[in-house]
Amino acid sequence: MKPDPIKAELKSSFLRIQDGFLLAGTGLIVALPHLYGQFYSMFPRLFSKPAGPERMQLLFIAELILYFFALFLFILIGILANRRAGLTPFKSPGLRKIIYASALGILLIPIGYLLYDHLVLALIPETYPRRLAFALAYPFSIAFPQELLNRFGLLSLLAWVFGKSRRKRILANVLASVLLTAYAWADFYRLVDAPLSAIEIGFFLIGSLLLNLISNEIYLKNGFWAALAFKFGLTLKFPLYFFLFF
Repeated sequence: MKPDPIKAELKSSFLRIQDGFLLAGTGLIVALPHLYGQFYSMFPRLFSKPAGPERMQLLFIAELILYFFALFLFILIGILANRRAGLTPFKSPGLRKIIYASALGILLIPIGYLLYDHLVLALIPETYPRRLAFALAYPFSIAFPQELLNRFGLLSLLAWVFGKSRRKRILANVLASVLLTAYAWADFYRLVDAPLSAIEIGFFLIGSLLLNLISNEIYLKNGFWAALAFKFGLTLKFPLYFFLFF
């Protein structure tokens, strides 16, 4: 007797939702140090009026809820899109490629500093933690959830939409990089009070675009773990900047 296709699809959908819930929950737990540190350090920039402890706590809980559902949505998209795009993101690329990706991320920290991190340090120093525990936690806390959102969710969706050929994968990479760069610029600019020169704006956009193009290419070729290793290497800048500047 053949299995009922409707029941099989419902079971498959339930398993996808279950996987999405578990991944989103894991991503939220990992992101907690970064979310907590950024929320309390950025609050004066985001809100003109001070808030008491109870209101701060409620606002932070609201941020956690929004972040969880953003992760959950992008993960559900990624679970479907990666399969349709023919990507196997969680297949191990091998230890050597993970080490190479991490080393590449570390080597690109100076380029990121020259292109845009020096601007962020000068204009929004609250972005970088002033306590060693947070500086050490940020690489883990930022890399994993952001890769779920940016590569596993967004990039895989565009890879599915554009198609499986090499040329179309390049187009998906470029569009995803442009969208992520635009988001990074909007997030940065809304917090900046001082005007920026055209050169500073150009450097920021070029730096963000370049690193996103590399991250996307690593994900498309070697999967999630290699892209995560590259992002982790880049975010080691947080403990590095802590010891250099704070």
